[in-house]
Amino acid sequence: MAAERLTITDAGDVRVLTIAAPPSNSLTPGVRAALIAAIENPPAQIGRIVIAASGATFSSGLPLEPDVAAPSLATLCQVVESSAVPVVAALHGLVLGPGAELAMAARARVAAPGTRIASPEIALG
Repeated sequence: MAAERLTITDAGDVRVLTIAAPPSNSLTPGVRAALIAAIENPPAQIGRIVIAASGATFSSGLPLEPDVAAPSLATLCQVVESSAVPVVAALHGLVLGPGAELAMAARARVAAPGTRIASPEIALG
């Protein structure tokens, strides 16, 4: 199943949500909405959710202006944190800004060798 730049794969009791929004896998409002829907409404047999990404980076898109579109990144992070089903972030490449916030909201994180996590936007102000 695929939604707004998100591929959903259910295998047994694991749901894998793969962000596919190249080149930076930015967490656009459409991607955020698709992630929320997939996390909030899993089939009954799903016991774990993994958030991954295709391409060379997990998520490295940095907004240059405040992102006020709904659903917000804060809403997505709240859904991930409060999910009854454990959510794990599978990280690789660059994990910047909003991607780092999403990773921190997950119950656990697994990172490939060479993964870099940062919040460079804090220096923009």
